Amino acid sequence: METSTNKYRLYLFTYGILSLLKVLDHFVSEEKYEECKKIVDAIKEQNSRLGLDLPTALNKEVYAMVMEEFNRTDPKVDLEWLENSTDYYKKFNIKRNRP
Repeated sequence: METSTNKYRLYLFTYGILSLLKVLDHFVSEEKYEECKKIVDAIKEQNSRLGLDLPTALNKEVYAMVMEEFNRTDPKVDLEWLENSTDYYKKFNIKRNRP
């Protein structure tokens, strides 16, 4: 099943930027560059539409940005919880995109 850019935009809102970037990293490792492009295009489209500056690559700064946002509303969230929840949604989205 092929996923469209619009579907990845929906995933961005539903599962968050970290999960989507983890899916992107997974597809890079599998050399599924067409899917990678759709994910990057979806993020860039949302950035343009909403005046955001969401990243298109996963790194320590992205984790820090997300942790800062979570800590504004839920200071109990820690990096371990964030890793576990985003890994779950990464696996969920990868499974959805398998034939």
